[in-house]
Amino acid sequence: MRKLLFITFFALFCNNLNANTLEINGIWYNIIEKGNIAEVVRNPSIKTNSGTYSGDIVIPDKITYEDKEYNVITIKDAFLYSAELTSVSIPNTVTTIGSCAFKGCSELATIIIPNSVTSIGSSAFSECSSMTSFTIPNSITTIESGTFSECKGLTTIEIPNTITKIESYAFSGCSALTSVTIPNSVSFIGGHAFEWCTNLTSISIPNSVITIEWYAFSNCHSLSSIIIPNNITVIDNYLFMKCKKLNNIVLGTGITYIRKKAFAECDELTDVYCRAEDVPGLSEDAFNGSYPENISIHVAKQSVEKYQAKEEWSIFKQIIAWNPNEEPTYLNAVKKVITTKENYYTITGKHLSAPQRGLNIIKKSDGTTRKVLIK
Repeated sequence: MRKLLFITFFALFCNNLNANTLEINGIWYNIIEKGNIAEVVRNPSIKTNSGTYSGDIVIPDKITYEDKEYNVITIKDAFLYSAELTSVSIPNTVTTIGSCAFKGCSELATIIIPNSVTSIGSSAFSECSSMTSFTIPNSITTIESGTFSECKGLTTIEIPNTITKIESYAFSGCSALTSVTIPNSVSFIGGHAFEWCTNLTSISIPNSVITIEWYAFSNCHSLSSIIIPNNITVIDNYLFMKCKKLNNIVLGTGITYIRKKAFAECDELTDVYCRAEDVPGLSEDAFNGSYPENISIHVAKQSVEKYQAKEEWSIFKQIIAWNPNEEPTYLNAVKKVITTKENYYTITGKHLSAPQRGLNIIKKSDGTTRKVLIK
C-alpha cells in the first residue's frame, strides 16, 4: 500500500514538473506564470543525447497561451545535439542563453546573438563544427567554460572590450583559429582556454591580463612567438607545452617564477627575452625537452651577472645583455602582424575567407573598419 502511494505521489509530482511545458509551432517552452515569461526548452520526451530541432528555427519574442502573453527571455539546453539544426534567429527579448544550449549542433553555421543577451552559459556552442565566425555581443562580460570548445571550423572570433574573463576551455580545440586579439578589458585567462588551437599563429595578450592559468596555450603547434605582459607574475604549469614552432618569447617585468614544464617540448625555441631585472625562480623542468642548451637568454645589462649566478639558469646556451628599450627585430614584426590583421566581410556581415569582387567591409584587429570596393 505504501509503495502504491509513493508511486502515485511520484507520478503526480513529475506531472506537475511538466505541467507548464508546452509546444507551440514546433518549439517547446516552459511557462512561468510569475512575471509572464517563457523559456525555450527541449522536448521532454527526447533523450539527452538526441536533438529536438532541425532546419531553420525562428524564436518569437513572445508567445500566447490561454489568452495570456509570455515574453521569451531564456534559451535553456533546448538545442543540445540537434545535429540537423542549420540556423536560429534569436529575438531581442532573450537575456540568457543557458549551458549547452547549442552544444553539438554540428550543422549550425549562422547565429546572431542580440545585445539583449547578458549571459551565455558554459559549453553553449561547444562542438558547433560548421560555425566559421562568431561575434560576441558587447553585453557579455565573461566567456564561460567551454563556450566554444571543439568548434573546429571557427576561423574568426570577435571579442568585445566588455569581456573581463575568458574561462577554462573556452576555445580549446578550435583548430581552425589562426589569430586572436584579446581586448585590454580582460584580466583573466583560464586553464586550457586555447589548448589545441593547432593553427593559431599569433595571439595578442594585453597588459590588463594578470592571470593565465595552466595549459592555456599548450599544444598550439603553429604559435611562433609570444609576448607575456608585465602584470603577469607566474608562468603557470604546462602553459606553452608542446608549442612546436615557438621560437621567441618575451617575458614581462613582473615575472617572478616559471613553473613546471611551462615551455616543455618547444622544439624550435631559440631566444627568451626576460625584462625582469630580479631573477625569476625556475622549475628544473620548465624547459624540459626544449633543448635549453640551444636557447639564448636575453636580459638587461645590469642583470646579466645575477642571472649567471643562479644555478637553475645555467642550463641555457648563454645569458647575454639586451637593452629592453631596444626591442628585437622579430618583436616589431610580431606587433605588425598583430596590429594589421584584417578580416573581410560582406555588407550583410558574412565573414569572407578572402576579399571578393564588389564592396568589402574590412575590420582590423584593433577594431577599426573601412569599406573597399574591389573590381
